[in-house]
Amino acid sequence: MPNPHPKLRIERARGVSETELKTMQEWVSVANTVHDQIVRQRMQQWVSEYTPDERGS
Repeated sequence: MPNPHPKLRIERARGVSETELKTMQEWVSVANTVHDQIVRQRMQQWVSEYTPDERGS
């Protein structure tokens, strides 16, 4: 599925519960103050297919 960000590739979106969505929305609203490694850890929790870039970028 095409998207405007060069580092994101979305194969297929999955449904999430209202609770999961609210948690993600709250976290995203403050995520710009979070260290990159924490972002990668959250992505791994939320997206089972996510694999962080080995270079850390």
